[in-house]
Amino acid sequence: MPRRLPGLVAVAVLLSMGAARAAKPTPPDPDWKCKIVLRDAAADTIKSDGAGAYVHSVDGVKCKIVRTEGAVHYNWLFVQIASNSARFMLLPGQTYGAASYTTIISRAPGTFEVKGLANVPWTGVAYTDVMPFRASLSSSQLWKQVGQFDGDSNVAGGYYPSDGTSSVFVEPLNDCAWRITSYTTEDTSALSLASGERPGTQTSPTRVMRLIEGGTPQSNYRVRGDFPMPFAAIITIVGNKPGCP
Repeated sequence: MPRRLPGLVAVAVLLSMGAARAAKPTPPDPDWKCKIVLRDAAADTIKSDGAGAYVHSVDGVKCKIVRTEGAVHYNWLFVQIASNSARFMLLPGQTYGAASYTTIISRAPGTFEVKGLANVPWTGVAYTDVMPFRASLSSSQLWKQVGQFDGDSNVAGGYYPSDGTSSVFVEPLNDCAWRITSYTTEDTSALSLASGERPGTQTSPTRVMRLIEGGTPQSNYRVRGDFPMPFAAIITIVGNKPGCP
């Protein structure tokens, strides 16, 4: 009769228990998935590639609203297009004052972000607020080949205060969608903003965003210049939020 090997049996049991613990299901991803459609007006400075909506998980697109509790970017809109995707966002070149840049094709590591987008919820009544905007960029024309557009004029909820720059205007359309608009020379004084803007926001003659290069607002960087950045987009939730498609 073969001898029993209790030690080996015990090891096998422990390994089995460990495997069972390791096999616990991964918690569901809390982030709301979305799609974004850019306005593509003739004078817009952030445009699409002409191929329609950018939809999460289609053609290398990430479009989400961060919903992980405690996350630094909680409620932010985050859009990024894979570096090997056929899709891209287009930033036509422009000159404003003494500063300029040439056309930029934006893919990863570039991003398109509205900070705190979901902090502007649908209440059943139409209203408008402002939220800071950020677009990170990669281009050989930029110092260290990296840059970032920042617009932040929020009285409350601003993240990287940049004197004179402008946040985007956020209008909730329903429980599942928002319109964002970056104005330039339009008269926005009649808009009643839930949070309001800082007195130092440049409103005349033109609202602007600031292009920095070589770093971030918290690190070594250079200011390329302030530029008018007209564009608009509609963001729609397409997954993970109850009650939305």
